[in-house]
Amino acid sequence: MAISEQDRINLQKLTRKMGSENARMLLSVLGREKAFVDAITSPLGEELMSDVVNSLEARFELVINEKDNPETRAEIRVLREILRKWQKKINQYEQNKEKLMKALK
Repeated sequence: MAISEQDRINLQKLTRKMGSENARMLLSVLGREKAFVDAITSPLGEELMSDVVNSLEARFELVINEKDNPETRAEIRVLREILRKWQKKINQYEQNKEKLMKALK
């Protein structure tokens, strides 16, 4: 894949400001995180996110109505952990994207 002249200039700027190893690591992590963000913001990813949130809400409703059991509470913990992990990946992507944009200024 050919790299544009503007991309070449941006990579040189990034390398000068961060050092080649740090720039390489940032771009590598950003690429991995972008794949996740692209997947989770796709129509299928949005449907999956909606399913997790709806499942969590349904289980909270059981707790509120005092119709829960230990399995329900275990499911809540699992669903919350999934959402926390997804949010962490999304936040990390946004932070690294911001670092990249600042380095390119």
